[in-house]
Amino acid sequence: MSHRVVVDPDGSSTRRRHAAVLFALLVLVVPALGAAAGEAAAATPALSQGCSYTFDHDGDGLADFPAASCGSRAADVLPPPAVQCGDGLDNDNDGKIDFGSDPSCTSEIDDDEASPAQCSDGVDNDGDGKVDFGGDSSCTSESDDDEANPAQCSDGVDNDGDGKVDFGNDPSCTSGTDDDETNPAQCSDGADNDGDGKVDFPSDPSCASGTDDDEAHPAQCGDDVDNDGDGNVDFGSDLGCTSVNDDNEANPQCIDGVDNDGDGKIDFPADPGCTSPNDNNEFNRPQCDDNVDNDHDAKVDFPDDLGCTSATDDDEANPQCIDGVDNDGDAKVDFPQDPGCTAASDDDERDPATPPAAAQCADALDNDADGKIDFGADPGCATAADNDETDPPPPPLPQCSDGDDNDNDGRTDLGFDLGCSSTLDNDETDPQVASVPPRTPLLSPFPVVRLRGRLAGRGVLINLLTIQAPAGARATVTCHGPSHSCPRSGKSTRAVSRSKVRFRLFERSMRAGTVLRIFVTKPGFVGKYTRFTIRRRSAPTRTDSCARPNNTSMTCPR
Repeated sequence: MSHRVVVDPDGSSTRRRHAAVLFALLVLVVPALGAAAGEAAAATPALSQGCSYTFDHDGDGLADFPAASCGSRAADVLPPPAVQCGDGLDNDNDGKIDFGSDPSCTSEIDDDEASPAQCSDGVDNDGDGKVDFGGDSSCTSESDDDEANPAQCSDGVDNDGDGKVDFGNDPSCTSGTDDDETNPAQCSDGADNDGDGKVDFPSDPSCASGTDDDEAHPAQCGDDVDNDGDGNVDFGSDLGCTSVNDDNEANPQCIDGVDNDGDGKIDFPADPGCTSPNDNNEFNRPQCDDNVDNDHDAKVDFPDDLGCTSATDDDEANPQCIDGVDNDGDAKVDFPQDPGCTAASDDDERDPATPPAAAQCADALDNDADGKIDFGADPGCATAADNDETDPPPPPLPQCSDGDDNDNDGRTDLGFDLGCSSTLDNDETDPQVASVPPRTPLLSPFPVVRLRGRLAGRGVLINLLTIQAPAGARATVTCHGPSHSCPRSGKSTRAVSRSKVRFRLFERSMRAGTVLRIFVTKPGFVGKYTRFTIRRRSAPTRTDSCARPNNTSMTCPR
């Protein structure tokens, strides 16, 4: 049985049972004593004046009854003293008694009636200028021990003045603990943030909700739209998409149905330039980068095949000094046996020649018999290494003073030819006019000019130039450009006797800046004019218009 030690008002310690135990004991003992009163009257004295069942009047450390002096040796135990919040006393002298009245009491077993909660302590604990329950809106009752203000998104106040209050109503609130009701998300800020003419949720389809903070459109490959009209939508279905963030759904060259490199073959697997449907370059790869043993020497591509000087080299054939052939007829084959080979990659097996004689412009001889010798004196010498001492011809006269009808218009030089502005004008071509009279018919069928080649080094390698025109037409091709880019003559004119004419003279390497002009004409008809400008690392630019019979360009009649 449990016991509790309590301290009497006089400070002495007494062992007492709980009041409920005492009451039960009295119920059992007192009737028994009454029943045996006749038999035990001599042994058990009656309660004397001053004996009590609850107090130790005689100071013997035991409650009066049933103490020895009151008829028993057994000790009694009093109920434990009451806690402050349930003892009926105003322990903190605030005029309020116990739990339910005194706000400092949190329950009936609270043993401290002092130290009031923040919401009843008369102090502005959160520094908001408002004190305690009834004054500070943060207090829910006098026993509330937290006077701090709630977050803006749960304070019942329209803090940002947008007519919406707290989480659940104000889209700027992400939760009830969010302390910033301002700065609304893009999808509820009244602004067209992505410039698509649609504002906020639900008008802008990019907004998933009013709290969505990104009004931008998704990329083409994740927008559920067939942007390139190929019947396939977005990444996973459209081969033009590399990821959901790819903003270009257009198909790559090797699946777009177009002959992008003009080789007559379209898309994967028909075009050998395509390695897969996703390949975006239909142009054929050079031999030294195509994973093929093109020269059958059991070595493939640069740098394994000695015939390759780089990955862009389009000829995998072995150089002369490793091809197993006596290329110079000296009965010695390849490096290191042939003295003409400096290395296995040397492509010239010829033996070193005898040092050449001194050039004419440095041999102390008057080679052109003009009375002037060598570079510095002879005007025919451009440098000391110049091997032709012949004096250069005088420069030709400008076209507008040379006595020739250079543009074949029946008029010659300044004063007669409309293309001449002075005697120094070197172009007798008449000024262009907007159009020929409507009565002049077009060549029919109208000429077709085709140029085919590939990018190479500092320009292009042209491997096909053809002109298709009606019989009786005349085709003229001129070339102007950097040194060694054009053929020496620079011009070729041929009559069209068949439906198609090929100009092999211009099928060669041409450097950037070279210009090809092509006129297809026939007297009495409006012909065709085409101009190609060679560019570096890019396909040539092409310009098409019409031409007069005298090989001048003009605007085609409508």
